[in-house]
Amino acid sequence: MSNYGQHRVEALETNFRGVIAALTLTLLFASVIAASPAAIAQNTTVYAITNAQTGPFGTLNLGSGSFHPLGNSGPLLAGLGAFGDGVYGGAYQGDTLYRVNLASGGLTEVGACSVDYAGFGSTTSSLYGIDFASNGRNLYSVNAGTGQCTPIGSIGGPVCWEALSSGGSTLYLTCDAGSGSVLYSVNTSNAMATMIGNTGVTDISSLTVVAGVLYADSHEGELYTINTTTGQATPIAITGADLSGMTLTVPNVSGYVLVQGLPLAGTGVALTQPTAPGPQLTTTDSTGYYQFQSIISGEPFTLLVHGPADPGKPDPANSSDGKATEHQP
Repeated sequence: MSNYGQHRVEALETNFRGVIAALTLTLLFASVIAASPAAIAQNTTVYAITNAQTGPFGTLNLGSGSFHPLGNSGPLLAGLGAFGDGVYGGAYQGDTLYRVNLASGGLTEVGACSVDYAGFGSTTSSLYGIDFASNGRNLYSVNAGTGQCTPIGSIGGPVCWEALSSGGSTLYLTCDAGSGSVLYSVNTSNAMATMIGNTGVTDISSLTVVAGVLYADSHEGELYTINTTTGQATPIAITGADLSGMTLTVPNVSGYVLVQGLPLAGTGVALTQPTAPGPQLTTTDSTGYYQFQSIISGEPFTLLVHGPADPGKPDPANSSDGKATEHQP
């Protein structure tokens, strides 16, 4: 029977992706490495809300398209945007800004805008909304602390179904006037919209940028990536959900556990953080992969991996845990 020991890995960053080099301990041969770029794409999860009146809120895996509901938000939102560590939404056909509880989807009223929202989104530096003006939509910046809106200017163009992006340094907008959703970039200083190209997709309902990639969901519940140079959409998954907003990557810690270069399947991994009420527990899959979600962003974390000791060594009953620190990936 194999002896089992433990090793401990301490890291300082959430969204843990860096490599922890060769934890080959005297008695413990398990090592932890980070996910490959392909695995990161497959395991990126964002917060999302549906276009239903009760607004089911949850998480969306951008690799598989799987939507996991967390709760109902209540009022229909015109979109989602992120500012700081918070997620916000403007009431569709209403003037209220809400902050979203990321655990339950519950909404807390922040304040009122001077106009009703037709669309809502964000960049990395601000929240934005567009109105229902009949002569071409107007763009507003939205104060996350008060809900007040500051007019920026008229976007112009046809009055059509719009989705505003979230999460990127550039604000994107899609407009479908009957010939497919056309992608625009929007200047947040003067509201000028620059056409990029037709996506080839009908009725895009939500947009988000993750790691420089623009993702879109349609009313038909299909997930796409969009080329921000040409506007062309590429299908990647079926969500089965008509989403009105996607935003803010769900903080997570993930990686692989290997023993002498081979995946360690079915082994326990625990994650603790200073202010968390207790450890999170998971087990590795057949490839040795593990993932934790709902991480407290910005807090240090500790991973404890239960792995096999070197069969050629004695039982490490009195050995101390090995430690390695992960800095910026």
